[in-house]
Amino acid sequence: MINIIEVTSKSDLKKFIQFPNMLHRNNEKFVPMLFENELNTFSPAKNDAFSYCESHQFLAFKDNKIVGRVATILNYRYNYEKKVKQLRFSRFDVIDDLDVTKALMERVKEEAIKNDLDEIIGPMGFCDLDQHGMYESGFEFLGDYHSSFNVKYYNDHLKNLGFIKDFEWSIYRIGVLSQNAIFQDQISEFLLKKYDLKIKDLNKANNLNKYLYNAYQLRTKVIGHIYGYNQLTEKQIKYQIEANNIAINLQYSSIIIDSNDEVVAFCFAAPSIDSALKKKKGKLNIFDKIKIKKEKYNNETVYIYSLIVHHKYQNIGLEQVLLNLIINKAVGKNVKYLETCYDLEHNDKIIRNNRDLNREIIKTRCIYKLNVNK
Repeated sequence: MINIIEVTSKSDLKKFIQFPNMLHRNNEKFVPMLFENELNTFSPAKNDAFSYCESHQFLAFKDNKIVGRVATILNYRYNYEKKVKQLRFSRFDVIDDLDVTKALMERVKEEAIKNDLDEIIGPMGFCDLDQHGMYESGFEFLGDYHSSFNVKYYNDHLKNLGFIKDFEWSIYRIGVLSQNAIFQDQISEFLLKKYDLKIKDLNKANNLNKYLYNAYQLRTKVIGHIYGYNQLTEKQIKYQIEANNIAINLQYSSIIIDSNDEVVAFCFAAPSIDSALKKKKGKLNIFDKIKIKKEKYNNETVYIYSLIVHHKYQNIGLEQVLLNLIINKAVGKNVKYLETCYDLEHNDKIIRNNRDLNREIIKTRCIYKLNVNK
């Protein structure tokens, strides 16, 4: 018999967060999430998304053992802004037993019906900067710490229960050493001079938080219409800036400003910490964080989290300028690849339409949907 129990204590929440580590401990492709971040994500005191979201977490038990988990998220702001009636499911992990998945999704469906909602959609987190989607292909590659991990039977279970794909995007890998850096340097210099723009060195920037905050404001203007996006609160933006102290390495991140000191383009990127999290099972102490900051771990991959260009300067090549800045820095650190993540189809389009890049699709991720009324 399968029992679905709602998480109501901090000790149960820790079990909820740790379950994927137990489930996939023998999978060499699995990379755990950062435990501290996950704990904060489900804390109303830490995560201001709770000011417009409601969330419940559930554990599935069979023979007194945890065999699955799922969270529900009712994002009132997103539903209002997009004029939809959706309940999100998130942090979905399960053993290879369709009955367990069915029991978990029935509990999700109960929450949707109770709130008079039409659709179940997921995996999706509280906002578009949270975990979203599951692998549809690319299972042969190492997972990544900023995204949820799954194996193929997760997809099979959902399809068997009537879920259909609602959205899909690609993860690109760019070969750093294969780019024509000298030629791109000349193009970059020409574009910046032509439009009276300059690169802001974030490592030396005064009012750093101001530039980062303005970058997030620009992001809202540029991608406010895309799938899964809703307006963030001031506290969420500030939290992202603080949380990025680990993930976003300023050495690889760049901001371009105009003559009025306004941010017109930026790229947030950072070396992978997958190896560190895998070794430490998702828990990093202060010394581990110092090592990450000093890049003491072997990182052959740099993740591109967000690449945004103001509408006024799109289609002139600023995207390539930003990418070229990362590539030049990455070459000096013996990085082999850049890999895209976050910002869903926005970054997907930027990389896909750039024919000058030596890029390949290595993974695809998707989000599923189920009509509650059927």
